[in-house]
Amino acid sequence: MLKNNPIFLFIIALFFFYSCNKEHKNIESNDICIDIEKKAEVSIFDIFSKVEIIRLEINDSSIIKSIDKLFIYKDNFYVFDNFASQILSFNKEGKFLFDINNKGQGPDQYIKISDFDINNGRLSLISTIDGYIHLYDLQGNFVEKYRLPKIQGAYERIKYLNNDTIAFWTFDYNNRLKFYSKVENKIFKETMPQQNDIYSQFSTPVFPYSHYIVNAFDNRVMQMTDDGELTLAYKWDFGTLNNNIDNLKEAPESNSQEKLYDFAKKIYSSEIVNYFFGMAGGNSEYIYTQLIRKNKQINIFYNQKTSKKYVFEKTVEGAAIYPIFWAENYVVGIIPSGIKLNIDEILPNSILDNKNISIKNQINEFDNPILIKYYLKK
Repeated sequence: MLKNNPIFLFIIALFFFYSCNKEHKNIESNDICIDIEKKAEVSIFDIFSKVEIIRLEINDSSIIKSIDKLFIYKDNFYVFDNFASQILSFNKEGKFLFDINNKGQGPDQYIKISDFDINNGRLSLISTIDGYIHLYDLQGNFVEKYRLPKIQGAYERIKYLNNDTIAFWTFDYNNRLKFYSKVENKIFKETMPQQNDIYSQFSTPVFPYSHYIVNAFDNRVMQMTDDGELTLAYKWDFGTLNNNIDNLKEAPESNSQEKLYDFAKKIYSSEIVNYFFGMAGGNSEYIYTQLIRKNKQINIFYNQKTSKKYVFEKTVEGAAIYPIFWAENYVVGIIPSGIKLNIDEILPNSILDNKNISIKNQINEFDNPILIKYYLKK
């Protein structure tokens, strides 16, 4: 009989071995198997112990249009506002400390910055147009600047791998990722070619945390080594809903804003691809991503220690979540600008204590973007 056929039994065994219905991560393949259609009832308190609101002080020097990047260093917040091309710093209570808003043509000024990082007690800002790194101390004082090697396109994102090696994400579509040595002042390795098409405009944080690199349409999360090697850290596997990569080759030419807008609508509504990655993050305990699928955000938290998976659009309390910075003991999220959300859709009273409900009730339309600190359960 067929069911006793050794070949049939072998195929069945292989199916169960590779199936994404497993409860655990496939350690050998680094796949994290998730059914994104099967969302669970997840409480905010399944993952976090408490939620805290941080209002960033607002005055004539601290107005933020949008938070495009947040970095926390020695308990202080460092905010990159791409629209204003400036860095703003606040202490852990949200009190304004200083801003770096040094646009101009002078010897210590920049024309436009696209990203920043902090390493060895220095803020490093990328001056996109002329390819300079501008260094500031942690009080916002200019220290020095130096020229990066000329490349095709321009430098866009920055990530320190150690005191000497810096990874750059660039607009050189032949090799978007470049590894640079400060000591030798040269790019010693480059990789990750990418077609210059409409898909490249769907941006993710690129360097979401630690030494990892992500791409909006790639299920693989790669890890960068100090010597410029890339290894597979892990891969999201959504079974039959995994994107068909061939669809990415059928992008129209982006020669008009109307075509761009129509194409973007189809991407968000999953008419062309099933999803794209909007956010990513993690630490030694959790791996996180947020998918955009059918015009909705799907949050995925994967606990590396317990193999527990949390898949949800909103928590059972009705809270949406937008994490932009990960530490070992907490996650910091925002109320995103440009998204029509009632504050209760991110901060329902049921997830707040009385102190934070009082802070929430003081928030008004003239506030800076609001930070939310989620303390991880231990």
